Amino acid sequence: MKKFSILVTLLFTIFTLALTDCGKNKNKSASETSKPTPTPAPTPAPTPATTPAPSASSTSTGADATDNALIGKWEITNATGTAADTNKGTTYTFNADGTLIMAKGFENKYTYKKLSDGKLELKLANNPKFPAMKASYKINGNTMTYELEGSKHVFTMTKK
Repeated sequence: MKKFSILVTLLFTIFTLALTDCGKNKNKSASETSKPTPTPAPTPAPTPATTPAPSASSTSTGADATDNALIGKWEITNATGTAADTNKGTTYTFNADGTLIMAKGFENKYTYKKLSDGKLELKLANNPKFPAMKASYKINGNTMTYELEGSKHVFTMTKK
């Protein structure tokens, strides 16, 4: 479990650093900014879960009618954890169909599943083999507190 937490934190840090780098080369030509694309490291095989998975009746893809507050575009206005300032300004758009788009200069598409009240499971949409991440959230009016489990990242988001 500790290895998984480290992996999630590392991947999230890479994601946030990539968001920071976006837009820095807007005024340069394509030949000035093109760099070889690094080959990603292989993803380790997931370890067996130590707790039983939630039953199908206790999970739902996307948000249901009782969770309409989650649906919409949210912007990170305050952040703690690794590269906290880099995360500010990133938007999370939760759609009712269970898709999530994280954007700041470029977009990353995820699917999300509501596990229980205030708990989500996130998966990269274009890489189903990538380990799922879990997050908890709490909404109060137009403010959401969002915490990526296994990391020290806590975001305060404002609904747009």
